[in-house]
Amino acid sequence: GRLGLRRATAVTGRVTAVRGRQPAPGARVVFRGEGVRREARADLNGEYRLGDVPPGAFTVSVEHPELGRGSLEVTVTRRERDRPFEVPTIDLVEAAVVRGRVLDAAGEAVPGARVAVGVVPAYLPQGALPQGVVVTDGAGEFVREGVEAGRRTVSAQAPGVGRGSATVVLGAGDEHRDLVIRLTEPPAEDGHDWRGGIAVTLGERDGRRGPVVVLVHVAEGSEAERAGLQ
Repeated sequence: GRLGLRRATAVTGRVTAVRGRQPAPGARVVFRGEGVRREARADLNGEYRLGDVPPGAFTVSVEHPELGRGSLEVTVTRRERDRPFEVPTIDLVEAAVVRGRVLDAAGEAVPGARVAVGVVPAYLPQGALPQGVVVTDGAGEFVREGVEAGRRTVSAQAPGVGRGSATVVLGAGDEHRDLVIRLTEPPAEDGHDWRGGIAVTLGERDGRRGPVVVLVHVAEGSEAERAGLQ
C-alpha cells in the first residue's frame, strides 16, 4: 500500500476580547481536524503561531478563564513562498453563569443529578467528570460556569429518577439564577449509571424511533480524538 504525506504549513492568528478592544494573552487555542489536534497559547499581544498544521478543514476553539471563549471554522491552505496561513481574528465572548435546582416529578430536590448544557451524558467514562458536566449538591442545587451566550438548553439526568431540561436565554457575562429543571421524563429502562473505560462520553437524544445515542465528549489527546471522532 501507499502512505500519502501532506506538507504542513505554519499558521498564525490573533485572539481579542471586549469586542476587539484588547488582546487576550494566555488564551488557549486548539485546532481540531480529521485525526489532527494542535494547541497553542496566545502571547502578550494576543497572537499565536503553530508551525506544523496540515492543509484541511479545522475547528478552532479558543478559551480564556476570565475573558470568555470563541470558535471558528477554517480551511487551512498552503501559501506561496511558505508564508504562514493567517486565521481571521477571533474575538472572545464573555461566558455566562447558570445557577439552579433539579427537582423530581413530585417537586423534591434531587442530589447527585448530572447537569450539562445541551445533551447530558447518559454513559460516562471512568474517572473525573467530562468538562462541562456538574453534579447537584445535597440540596439539589448546581452552578454551571462558562456557558456561552445565546439561547441554551440545560439538561439534567439522575439514575433511577429521570431526565429533564429547561431553556434559558443568556447574554454575555450574565448570571442567571433560580433555573429549575424538573425530571419528568422516565430514566433508562434498567436505571443503571453506566460507566466504561473508554475515551468518549455518550449521551441520548430523542429520535423518531426512540432514543438515539450520540457522542457528547471526546477525551483530549485520546486515540478516539486522533481517529477523528468529534
